[in-house]
Amino acid sequence: MELLLAQFGNDETAWLIYIILFVLFYLTWLPGQVIMYLFKAKRQLEDFEYMLISGRRIVAEVAKEYGCGDEELKYIDRAMDFFTIEPVSIDPSGILRRLEHLINVSRRSLNRISRILAPNAGSEERANFENMLVTVMVLNIIYKYARHLYMIGKKTRNIHILAQLDIILPQLKEIAKAYYNSFYATVRGVPVGDGIGPMVAAHLMGNAETKLVSEDIVMAEVNMDNRRVLVIKAAGPGGRIGKPGDAVRRIVEELRGGIDLIVTIDAALKLEGEKSGSIAEGIGAAIGDPGPEKFKIEDVATKYDIPLHAIVIKEDIKEALAPITKEIVDAVETVVERVRELIRELVPENGTALVVGIGNTMGIGNGVELG
Repeated sequence: MELLLAQFGNDETAWLIYIILFVLFYLTWLPGQVIMYLFKAKRQLEDFEYMLISGRRIVAEVAKEYGCGDEELKYIDRAMDFFTIEPVSIDPSGILRRLEHLINVSRRSLNRISRILAPNAGSEERANFENMLVTVMVLNIIYKYARHLYMIGKKTRNIHILAQLDIILPQLKEIAKAYYNSFYATVRGVPVGDGIGPMVAAHLMGNAETKLVSEDIVMAEVNMDNRRVLVIKAAGPGGRIGKPGDAVRRIVEELRGGIDLIVTIDAALKLEGEKSGSIAEGIGAAIGDPGPEKFKIEDVATKYDIPLHAIVIKEDIKEALAPITKEIVDAVETVVERVRELIRELVPENGTALVVGIGNTMGIGNGVELG
């Protein structure tokens, strides 16, 4: 373009030619680019719709196996559009208490819907079925959001919106595929990558007797190098996460702070370039809840000045939701040994440590039968 302007000189004719060429460029290139973006977006939107429809069909088929009638299948659609409104945060006073209340009500509502859809399911099967309901809820949210972006782009024909859509949709698709593929695990009730924390806890429990200590949380007491170790995890083998923060608070309060160390173990999303199953240690509560459970652990540890250590196992979102991989399973022994090392180093003989396995315990035993 600069060479073309140089031939005509820097006068009005040159600027007129520049404007004409500029307009012609956009009249020819822009419509084609818009059509290309819309075509790509529509193809991906069809993939989102397929995953949603297939996911709903899987949930319906499983519900019928558990005795659900055709009339009650409408509750699947109700669950798909179910939502929880976050508490007001302008005045943050008591926000965690209000958030926990809303989470509890949401869980009870989901449990009520699952009982209607799967009336003949046992407690463990129903827990897995609730995981399936949550999965189809997420797929529905992703599909509706993707459809919204596509329709806005189609309506406005704005190249900038469509360019952003072209960037966002592939990322959303990776998340949707991860959730869709998780049906393979939930239908069969096999452990998923997010269950690495409970898997480590179950390994530490061994054959020790477990008892229910909080909502959907069990505890076993073991001896480790002349140290008393209390190990807790969600009650399995159904797909539960429980309320580990509540369990930690109750145990510590019952012992009046007589805990020398708290270790939380959980999966963590890895960064690109990090190896799946790699392990990292740090300080704090390794738990990915919205806030209430993590706060309880931090609060009671601070109250009694208890060291709070964390061990995380790295994995991506696909591995977290899919059947657990060999790379992640291989990390169990390493994590167990690191827990032993921490306890030997930081807990005196005859002292007490509390080890918390955080995550979805689907397919992982050491649980109790729940109603």
